[in-house]
Amino acid sequence: MLKARFTTLMCVLLPVSTLASEHTGMPEPMGTGEPLAIETVLQEIRTTNPQLRAARERVEAAKERLPQAAAWDDPMVGIDFERSDSRRLTTYNDAEVMVSQALPLTGKPARRKAIASAEIAVAEAALHQLELDLEMRAQTNFFRLANAQAQLDVNARNIALLRQLVEVTRAKYESGRQRQADVLIIETELARLEEVRIDELRGYTEAQTALNALMNRAPDIALGRAVVPEFKPVELSLETLQQHAAAHRPQLAEAESRIAVAEARVALAKRERYPDPEVRIEARQFNGDALYRFREYDTGVFITLPWVNSRKYRAAIREAQRMVDAETHERAALATETAAMVRDVWQRLQTFQHHVELFRDRLLPLARQSVDALRSNYESDRATLPEVLTTQQTVQEVEAMFYHHLTEYFIAQAELIPLVGASTFATPQSP
Repeated sequence: MLKARFTTLMCVLLPVSTLASEHTGMPEPMGTGEPLAIETVLQEIRTTNPQLRAARERVEAAKERLPQAAAWDDPMVGIDFERSDSRRLTTYNDAEVMVSQALPLTGKPARRKAIASAEIAVAEAALHQLELDLEMRAQTNFFRLANAQAQLDVNARNIALLRQLVEVTRAKYESGRQRQADVLIIETELARLEEVRIDELRGYTEAQTALNALMNRAPDIALGRAVVPEFKPVELSLETLQQHAAAHRPQLAEAESRIAVAEARVALAKRERYPDPEVRIEARQFNGDALYRFREYDTGVFITLPWVNSRKYRAAIREAQRMVDAETHERAALATETAAMVRDVWQRLQTFQHHVELFRDRLLPLARQSVDALRSNYESDRATLPEVLTTQQTVQEVEAMFYHHLTEYFIAQAELIPLVGASTFATPQSP
């Protein structure tokens, strides 16, 4: 009688966890089974990412400004027809042909070339910054993908252990040593684990989507299995990181190039106050002769009179100088912000390094030993089911938190990449 009642109860309760995953619409990870290396991801991003390609095109476009800036003004050619006693356009008495060329003796093309060169440096620094930002985003989402897969593995192991407890509880229930309510307790815990699994699947799909977007792929393309690298403490002082960031952060180099652009514009604005002479040659023919039969030649030199509009040029110089001041202030603010950001990331590194070492060396081994001992005691009736479930839940939380701290530690390392201007401080993918 007891056996029949237990069999009926298990037929009703055991499918609960299966149905929980079937009706959520969240797909299980469909990886290829092959390991996913971070270098493979980064190489594809360098090749296919549209943002990166657009930034490269902007650099090439900026380089095309150099020959434009260094060029002289275009020469001018004109012809003047003179008529007397006639209004017909096809009839003229005399004609005058003119050729003129401005001579850049004041050095304005050199100043324009300096502006173009500084703008190229701005575009190149922006490209380098984008490359490092994309590398940081790739590593961050790679570690999140690896964490989601590790969390799913932890979840699957705990579900398997609870199903083993169901079998033990079945045997005890059949022998009259266990209550019917204990089966309900286990099934409740199984349902809770399925709910946790749904959250982990959401984290997996978000990381998968982000990596595919960075690689210019469809969001649901299957990826290989990402693995959280082996933990290796990084011994770097805050002062070293801040000095490296101050010297190598591309955003700071971009700000310095913007200052150079503004200073070159000041130099050009000052030169604009002085006119470049224009040399003109004129040739005339008379009485309707052919245009190539010139009778007279004139030469002349002309200049503009910028001193008439001195207020305009003084205002242009003041405007350019204020832009220098503005860019200088922006550079100072960015330097302060960089030091603060490096300090925050360094503090996170220290915090998560401490957490990882504590969980790896103490909490996780103790929790696993406790659950193994209690499961053995439960099978021999020396421990209660609530004790086993509580300990099992603790192990799951400790193991999940360990992978969370490990992931955050590597993400903090990745966040250093765009700050220090290199991926030297990032932990490589373990084989």
